[in-house]
Amino acid sequence: LDRSRRVGLVVTEGDSGGGPAKVYQHPSWTQGGHLGAPVLDELGNVYLVPVPYVHVLDNPAEKQNILYKVDGGTGEMRPLVDLPVEAPPAATNPYGLVGLTYDCDTHSLYASTLSGSDETKVRGRLYQVDPTSGKVRDRVDGIDAFGLTTFNGAKGKRLYLGLARRSEVVSLALTADGGFAAGNPRPEFSIADMGVHGDEKARRLTVGPDQKMVVRVMTFDFNLVSNSERLQTGLRFTYDQTGDRWSYEDRFSID
Repeated sequence: LDRSRRVGLVVTEGDSGGGPAKVYQHPSWTQGGHLGAPVLDELGNVYLVPVPYVHVLDNPAEKQNILYKVDGGTGEMRPLVDLPVEAPPAATNPYGLVGLTYDCDTHSLYASTLSGSDETKVRGRLYQVDPTSGKVRDRVDGIDAFGLTTFNGAKGKRLYLGLARRSEVVSLALTADGGFAAGNPRPEFSIADMGVHGDEKARRLTVGPDQKMVVRVMTFDFNLVSNSERLQTGLRFTYDQTGDRWSYEDRFSID
């Protein structure tokens, strides 16, 4: 799946002989404008959110909170749900949905929006979405989150969030059906001074079968300048089952 500077979703296949790559784009794959990283479920369906790149010409504000689904059987991309927000994106903050992850245990999509947030007001939301119907199962208001991932730790499943306003990763406890449990976010670890610039935010979180979390970081100030910069730095953390905590392992460059 290739999203590099192209509008919409594109599939590329490299030539083993060094020739030009084969490129395919279904006619429906451009309707969301520039898109964030794709998320797949166990049935081969693909989920995406619109994320503006360089400018907002291909990503109008009224479409920034639509979660899209590409059917694994037909390949057609359609809106799954237009998520309700406190306030729409604005000139000072053009972002709507920015984070997305899928949990196969509870068959839940988790999405985050920064829609309507500004320098003084936090208006972001987190959603638990049914991947079949698009229905919002649960919601948390008043949090600006970026990267998302779920993880089954020593004390149960949690949703991990890279904060958009601070160089921190926090988590929320989840219920048996994937909803948000009562309680405030739990601080997990800081990434301040760990990146190249020192003030990066956790843009993308992934946990592998080795129980290591890779945090891709980038500078972010609610404008398009940061989003146009390529993600270049990864931070790796290791999970300690006994202490139910994460410890920093190393930093590496991402091509």
